[in-house]
Amino acid sequence: MGNDSENASYPQHTLQADLVKYFSQFGPVVWVHFGYDFTLLDFNEKSIVEKVLSKNCHYLNGRRLLVKYKENKKAFGPVRQDRTDDKTFEAIVTGLKDVDDFEVEFGVMIAKLKPNRRAQEVEAYELICKDLRQFLGEKFFNMEVHPFGSTVTELGFSNSDIDVYLANVKPFAQPDDIPILREIKKILVRSHRFGCCFVIPSANVPIVRCVHLKTGIQCDININNMLGVFNSELIRYYMGIDPKVQQALLVLKYWAKCHNIKGQSQFFSNYAFTTMFIFVLQQSPYYLPTVESIQQVKQQTFWSIPHHSKPPFAPMAQFRSEALTKALLLELVEQFFKFYAEYPYHQEVICPYLGKSILKEAFQSPSEQANCKFLQASMAGNEDNGLAVSRTVCVQDPLDLNKNVTITVTGPMLRRLVLFCRLGKKICASRKSVLYKLLTEVPCDYKKQPVHENADSFQVVIHEAVIGGPEWFKNLIEFLRIALETFLLFTVTTEEEHADNQTVTVFACNCKYSLWDGRKSTAKQLNLSAQKLSLVEREQTITNHMKAAIPDHMKDLPVLLSFKITVTRNEDEALICANKLAAYKKTFKSFAQFFVCNFATWFELYQNDDNVSELGRQ
Repeated sequence: MGNDSENASYPQHTLQADLVKYFSQFGPVVWVHFGYDFTLLDFNEKSIVEKVLSKNCHYLNGRRLLVKYKENKKAFGPVRQDRTDDKTFEAIVTGLKDVDDFEVEFGVMIAKLKPNRRAQEVEAYELICKDLRQFLGEKFFNMEVHPFGSTVTELGFSNSDIDVYLANVKPFAQPDDIPILREIKKILVRSHRFGCCFVIPSANVPIVRCVHLKTGIQCDININNMLGVFNSELIRYYMGIDPKVQQALLVLKYWAKCHNIKGQSQFFSNYAFTTMFIFVLQQSPYYLPTVESIQQVKQQTFWSIPHHSKPPFAPMAQFRSEALTKALLLELVEQFFKFYAEYPYHQEVICPYLGKSILKEAFQSPSEQANCKFLQASMAGNEDNGLAVSRTVCVQDPLDLNKNVTITVTGPMLRRLVLFCRLGKKICASRKSVLYKLLTEVPCDYKKQPVHENADSFQVVIHEAVIGGPEWFKNLIEFLRIALETFLLFTVTTEEEHADNQTVTVFACNCKYSLWDGRKSTAKQLNLSAQKLSLVEREQTITNHMKAAIPDHMKDLPVLLSFKITVTRNEDEALICANKLAAYKKTFKSFAQFFVCNFATWFELYQNDDNVSELGRQ
């Protein structure tokens, strides 16, 4: 951070206020940033930093602190696994040029993505499972190895990783997976058949990640996710009804990969994307069977099926769709784009179990609805009290009815999907070089919003189609003030409001503290993820904790950052523009990065919390 900055590493239980108070005895602290187990401090003079560093040892609450200059490291890291391979992409695009027939285009794409090596891939996957049985079976005698995911459904591309569920490994009475996963890791390391082994305890389903040395294939191993095995069987079932189902999924998966729609974290997962396509085919004119109808035992959900057995689906022969049989591959892809370009995400839940959409409000009072048994099953049985219907997108897992498989998808990511689906619908309607255009064209109104190091402004676009609701713009203005004043402690004044074919609101903002820095680490320190809080409650708790750590003398410091925010409404969107007036060092850049990454998601959660409250009052 410069010559007047230092880094202090400290025990996790150390209070932030105590830490600032300790270093303030050396001289005025003018800026502070709290990480999870470290703090960055700025003093007003370099001589104070030298004074701090000249002291051999620093102790606080009986613990020694590690104090040093902040080192500026090169920004580099691993390449995202889902990033499209440039050479493969270029080869596909080159092959698609001047090809008009969609079936021919599909053949060109598959020849590059999935070379005819299925036999070798199956052999490699079988070898991995054999090695797992051999070395882990000595410790876990009744263990079963169940591969699942794209290696089973054949929806992966060349050199796909393998997901494996190990059954009969975890004792029923032991709730914690981590000790067993660590034992599995040790065995695999000692086997010399697997390398790069490490446990990822923070994943949604904790796993051991390793590489099978002979094949070079990455393995993700879990001991608590039989649902993944059943989901793969369900996908295979639907693909078995007509080969075009798998073909269309391959097109859509690669399209989503090219445009960074499919992936992990805030992206749409592979399984969510596949489930959404199956749901489209359950609608007119194809009417694929519902998940409820293919189960041989009615009203049977995942948790009532005996584990380590295959799900009891009805014989496939009794389900046939004449419309699907006659449909062209392009028509199936086009149907996906048409459906999700205009879907009312903020109002409805995608339910493949029933094969139809259900209003979100129906889940708030299940006993009063026609499908009361289904709704009650969806809203009970897990730690979150049922299906998370209030999220940006809700796609219900067709086997585990309590689970929203798009729970992490954010508003900006949904907006990206909607914009690309609208473009995809237009491209398909042209019937010319469709796949080439799908992979290479982007919506004209799709703008990335990078924050440049020397930028004096930034902007965020909020779309009504994504947020929804009749009062969305009024709520946006209201929430913007809440976020700035209540969460980040800005002083906000309204400079002008006028309408000239547009609704324009201008705020002047200034602050003395960078409360956008360190919010994530503070939430982790307070263990807020374990508490059921609304967005406002959560962020207010973080702010109060951070505010308590600010030393008194910092309250008399000059303004740290000031800027103007202009909010303009244009038809079905709002444009938020911020222009810097004055800033200490790079505070405007750090604020811009924080705001661009978080505000849209905050607003969605605020809207959803408000909607849930309204439903509860009705």
